[in-house]
Amino acid sequence: MLAGVSVECYTRLERGSLKGVSDSVLDALAQALRLDDTERMHLYDLARAADPAGRQFYRGWERVTQATVGALRVEAGKNPYDRDLSNMWGSHDVHVFHEGTKRLRHPVVGDLELEHETMRLPEPPPRTASNCSPVGPPTPPTTNTAPTRDPRIYRWRASSFVHCCQRAPTVLVMASPENPLRRLALDPSGWLLGLNLPPGSLMDQTIDGEVWHEPLLWLSDSPALPGSWSTLLPARRAGLQPVLIGPDLGIHDGSDLNPQLSPWPGDPDAEAVLAGFWHSYNWPEPQADEDLSESKTGPFGPRWPGLAPPGTPASESDPDIAADRLARALIEPGPDQLAYNGEHARIALVPALHSADIPAAIGWTGASNAQRDAPHLSTVLRSWEERFGVRLVAVDGAALHLSVTAPPGTCAAAEHVAAEHLAFCPGVIADGGWWSYRQYAESLLTSTHWTFWWD
Repeated sequence: MLAGVSVECYTRLERGSLKGVSDSVLDALAQALRLDDTERMHLYDLARAADPAGRQFYRGWERVTQATVGALRVEAGKNPYDRDLSNMWGSHDVHVFHEGTKRLRHPVVGDLELEHETMRLPEPPPRTASNCSPVGPPTPPTTNTAPTRDPRIYRWRASSFVHCCQRAPTVLVMASPENPLRRLALDPSGWLLGLNLPPGSLMDQTIDGEVWHEPLLWLSDSPALPGSWSTLLPARRAGLQPVLIGPDLGIHDGSDLNPQLSPWPGDPDAEAVLAGFWHSYNWPEPQADEDLSESKTGPFGPRWPGLAPPGTPASESDPDIAADRLARALIEPGPDQLAYNGEHARIALVPALHSADIPAAIGWTGASNAQRDAPHLSTVLRSWEERFGVRLVAVDGAALHLSVTAPPGTCAAAEHVAAEHLAFCPGVIADGGWWSYRQYAESLLTSTHWTFWWD
């Protein structure tokens, strides 16, 4: 009777009949039972069931609620006879995490300790903000779990997202990995990314046998099949770009990857990069009465002609369709198939926002003999993406394969594009089997496949 509530009313409350109970009765009951703040809030939640504001916050409240209840039922049914959980649930204890340390055992990272702190944000509407941060570096996993990696792989950064429930939005600031490839460590099939990956591995080997501090790419264990490239396009939503890896590229031993020299994403000024390449070229002395357009070096000589104008969209102007067509040509038997010593191309995923950024992201060294570093190459490729609808489809040991949907529209523009190609890859004409600069430039008018190879 300390709460000023009749025996009949209290009996009804104990049986869970809280409908219509006033706030004053709930306050009196909480005081009599000496409930703390968390228990008091739980009592009010039981009495109010669901915040009426939820019906306004959710469009289609009935559908959302039904789906939520169904999801809870599925989770509860996974292990309905867990004795420990049943005992804990039967005690009716309630708890809210305000601060503390979360201790986790990740199968790849190892033991983690994350400090967390939660605070109530001013109303309205009622919200809470939670922050998680690492206490220290992860403890490598035991020999019974995944192979130990450099703990620096698992750098954490703060990112925020909104978690909505029936009561009110809760703003959570959680620790999340920087590199989206880490999701594949626990989800090898890529199901959570909307993918159905074939068996593959995360690669982190670099030049000189070093192990990079994070995965550089995911690589399929078996050769790519026709359609593999387009099948992985949904991975872009997670910040991963599909690309074919040629059999001549040293991935497993890391001999062709040196991300330490790749301050990604590189110099944003493509014209400055190409002009620098152009001026570093060893220009031959022109012969008397020589038609430079018929030479291997073109009509411009040591003078950098500037960037070419944007191309003209082809009949098939969808870059993804064109890239998939090229990928199939590089996979299927034929003159363009990527093959070396009986090995064939594999499909890969690289953490990058654009296909142009792939060389810089993995630290590709295939053009190092020509003093072309990966960040500068990616800068030029990004410009070509914008002007010519280019997509980087395949990376080999010393070659890049690009699809094109907007080639140059005039002979004059083609000569400018050829100059960019010559600066980008000095041997593109002489080593490519072309008779002259003019012949190469004219071929660009209709070409939908640009190939660059560095000796």
